[in-house]
Amino acid sequence: MSMKLLEVEYEALRTWISYLNPDACLVSRNTIRSDVMKIHMKEKNTLKEEYRKISNRICLTSDLWTSIIGEGYIALTAYYVNINWCAWGIEKRIFSLTLDNASTNDVLIKTLKSELILQNSLVCDGEFLHIRCCAHNNLIVLLVIHYIILGRA
Repeated sequence: MSMKLLEVEYEALRTWISYLNPDACLVSRNTIRSDVMKIHMKEKNTLKEEYRKISNRICLTSDLWTSIIGEGYIALTAYYVNINWCAWGIEKRIFSLTLDNASTNDVLIKTLKSELILQNSLVCDGEFLHIRCCAHNNLIVLLVIHYIILGRA
């Protein structure tokens, strides 16, 4: 459900919220917008400062999609390993890593698995370390079915 900030000022919505929780503190759309922007700016500055401290490279993952009403969206995620990697003990707590079916990922898993086995960090000697991406597997199945039924990809 998507709501515009203006909707928080609709009398029917305010009545309903007051009915559900008489102690609810109802604020205006301007207050909500101001609070959201303050939080956004604070978090943005925190991230900028964190990224300035990183001495190594950053990896990005992105996804694009269009909603059913034609609105375009993008998600961008940044990954990095900082000095705290070992301090967190992550290498001793890895259970699985989900990757697509690219052959280079098989090499990555083989290398990572051998390192983690040396540290005695894997459950069942890493039998469950590499999880293949379901979305990619389903796409392959759909393409094969499409090819079989229609005779073309």
